[in-house]
Amino acid sequence: MQKVPLASHRIWPKIADFTSISLALSQRLLGIFYSTLSGGYRKNRYIQSNSAFSLDCADDAVSYAGHISYGFRQGGTIALFYNHNENTSTASGFGLSSSQLGL
Repeated sequence: MQKVPLASHRIWPKIADFTSISLALSQRLLGIFYSTLSGGYRKNRYIQSNSAFSLDCADDAVSYAGHISYGFRQGGTIALFYNHNENTSTASGFGLSSSQLGL
């Protein structure tokens, strides 16, 4: 029986392609509200191959968010926000979608 070191079985994917773009806009509205809109897109392609395993998959991620707030003169702030993140993958079981709304 031949013993093979555990480290030789580890698979570390390499990122072959990476594309990312994001944008954010902050604005004061009517002189009393502060707002921010942001969004982004990311694409990763992972590849790895050895004698036991081969991987070639891509992930696409989209995110966007909105935020509006009001600051009281006496102190304190109230804000409303929304966030959305979505990830799709060519690898089964690795996609997700998430939304948050808060006050």
